[in-house]
Amino acid sequence: MSVDALFFMAMFSFLILLGFIATLIFEKTRISDSLILIIIGILAKKMGWLESTSLLPAAGLMASVALAIILFEAGLNLDTKNLMQNLGKALSLGSTSYFLTSFMVAGAAMFIMKWNPLNALLLGFLSGGTSAAVIIPMIGKLKLNDEESTIVGMESTLTNIFTTVFSLMIMKLMIETIIEPSKAMTVLISSFSTGIVMGVLTGFLWLKILRLIRKRPMSYMLTLAMLFVMYSFTEFSGGSGALASLMFGIVLGNNRAITHAMNLPSISTTRYTRLHNEISFLVRTYFFLYLGLILVFPNELSYWVMAILIGVLSFVGRGIPIQLYGLSNKYLPFINKGLSEAVVAVLLIEFAVPLAYETFTIVCMAILCTNLLAVPLMWYFDKKKSHKNNGHNPPSGREDAKKRGRGASV
Repeated sequence: MSVDALFFMAMFSFLILLGFIATLIFEKTRISDSLILIIIGILAKKMGWLESTSLLPAAGLMASVALAIILFEAGLNLDTKNLMQNLGKALSLGSTSYFLTSFMVAGAAMFIMKWNPLNALLLGFLSGGTSAAVIIPMIGKLKLNDEESTIVGMESTLTNIFTTVFSLMIMKLMIETIIEPSKAMTVLISSFSTGIVMGVLTGFLWLKILRLIRKRPMSYMLTLAMLFVMYSFTEFSGGSGALASLMFGIVLGNNRAITHAMNLPSISTTRYTRLHNEISFLVRTYFFLYLGLILVFPNELSYWVMAILIGVLSFVGRGIPIQLYGLSNKYLPFINKGLSEAVVAVLLIEFAVPLAYETFTIVCMAILCTNLLAVPLMWYFDKKKSHKNNGHNPPSGREDAKKRGRGASV
């Protein structure tokens, strides 16, 4: 075996170890494991191990794979009853926060960068949401109850869709130089409806197939293949592959409740959930290392000011709807950006959109700034929560039993 092959094997193993260590650090310090991996990627680039420019063309593929796997995992672990009870809160928080942040960032870009309204709005839509790929893995390691986990997870998923749909809509309008509000609304509705329908239909179809192949050794790998086929076909049809992946996971993860309601025999998906958690860990580790490699650091001060301001405005944009709807301040620290923003920003360069490279640079810096800013926010609210819990009784046996029962039904 050649020296290069042995070096690659060693690096592959070392990076998995880094991902595991980053997870442990997050559990102890609340420093996001995604942030740690991004910083490691930045250091690897600075040391000259890899050239970031050669990796940009693969960003779309890397992000699509990561998004499909992470949202499928979120669906597998999401309880449908809890989802229906908290969907309204997630939608209210997500949509209000997204549009408030987007328009504030757009205004800042017009004032600081002197950009035209359309380019400023594009940056705003790219910066308005939160990253499901960063936040959903964090939820499982934080002490959030079922309601809080559902709201944060669904909100980040919805804003990921908003980020992709509205940013691509502005990009197409800039390329075509025709602005049609009715067309924009049609694109949005089509993306949501197609994603939901494709995910649910594929889920029900696959439940029937799993009854036939569940005893086969490769049934999980076939499920993963179906996930990628469905994601690709949904995106090709103009729908949201991310939303389809989430719905596909929800159907499989809640198949017992669904099949019981339809008087059909259920199947166990526990084995698939465990295997998928391992695959998801591997994909997340390599994607965020990859993201660190393609991050761009500008020399102009205005770019840094804009990136830091995006982090501050993201916090403000969350705080307003939280106060407006009377939600808990525990939702404030989740301002992390990452996957969707990076993917669309790369597409801007591929389609030669005006100010594409400048937008990509600011988005890259905003990803780093928001993940850095989220750390002290997480520390503050964690400390505040622990002080609040001092002197209170622990959760009742009934609540513990409920949690154990939910965990057993996944």
